[in-house]
Amino acid sequence: MKKLLFVVLILFSINCIVEAQNSVVVSDTRDVPSLPTDFNKEVRFEFKRTTIMNGPGSGTYSGLMTFAPWADNSGGLHHQLSFSDLGLHYRAGWPNNTTWGAWKKILIEKDGGKVGIGTDSPVFNLHVKSRTGNSAIMVETESGKKWKTQVGSITGNYYIMDYTRDSDKIHFTLTPDGNLGLGLKNPSAKLEVAGTIRAKEIKVESNGWPDFVFEDDYKLKSLDEVDQFIKERKHLPGVPSAKQMEKDGVGLAEMNKLLLQKVEELTLHLID
Repeated sequence: MKKLLFVVLILFSINCIVEAQNSVVVSDTRDVPSLPTDFNKEVRFEFKRTTIMNGPGSGTYSGLMTFAPWADNSGGLHHQLSFSDLGLHYRAGWPNNTTWGAWKKILIEKDGGKVGIGTDSPVFNLHVKSRTGNSAIMVETESGKKWKTQVGSITGNYYIMDYTRDSDKIHFTLTPDGNLGLGLKNPSAKLEVAGTIRAKEIKVESNGWPDFVFEDDYKLKSLDEVDQFIKERKHLPGVPSAKQMEKDGVGLAEMNKLLLQKVEELTLHLID
């Protein structure tokens, strides 16, 4: 918003000058560096070599506009706009200094209302393209709270994280193959949660409910067989061991079927 206001003020100044003089003279100072100390309460337009002003763009020449509201640091910064093949860029410098700040590109809306950051050819209303391995969008509140959406350079995953100076706290991750992780960076399942899930109800679809226990041809282990199995292996027949569960986890649908099967087998033993 501040940059937009600055541009509006500059354009207003240009309009006033044009109305007063009918034209604006552009000085050919292509090989002369323009330092902040060179300006004193003026607006100046210059034709420059891109390299002489450390300007952005791949073309040989650029247009340079300088707005110097005062002669020393007490009046604030001097401002410059560069017009090149890469668009419109801005930088500033203190009047008493001999160096300028870095060039920053001013966002300009393309045809169709599209805005690009890092790209001159946006295909969405807001298109962010990184020139490095990571691409991120950060939102910062007035209190300093920061939230960052990031595309990772190694895995290609999409992250939304709570960003602090010391560390990044991942909130959720979406991988290119559709895995969603809550609280972790690299989910290996369609939904993987690093923490507790709380819900009023969880519905799990399952096939093969174990009513086959009540069929006449079902071979029910005797209590002696079950007793011997438990003594040797320390878990029920057909039920994964504790070590296996700790290693591989437990499927809710499969475990519910196993538990019901054991209840049905126990019921048959009670009937006998």
